[in-house]
Amino acid sequence: MGDAFLRHFDIEPGGIQAHAFTCLGFEEAARQFGKVGGFAHLKTLVDHIRAARGDGNSLLLDGGDTWQGSGTAYRTRGK
Repeated sequence: MGDAFLRHFDIEPGGIQAHAFTCLGFEEAARQFGKVGGFAHLKTLVDHIRAARGDGNSLLLDGGDTWQGSGTAYRTRGK
């Protein structure tokens, strides 16, 4: 599945974008490129996909795991 994603978006395997947007070769890439993640990276990915699909042709769903294990989830008891 990750390889198909890279091909679809014309992302070079083993590059920094592949590291940012997939888990392929994660340990090796993390040593090379460093830490990635967080909402800024998610927004960049969503913006990239939405731009490729055109205005109004995407739907973003949150499966609810965004806050799982976070301080916010703990303090609010998941509410």
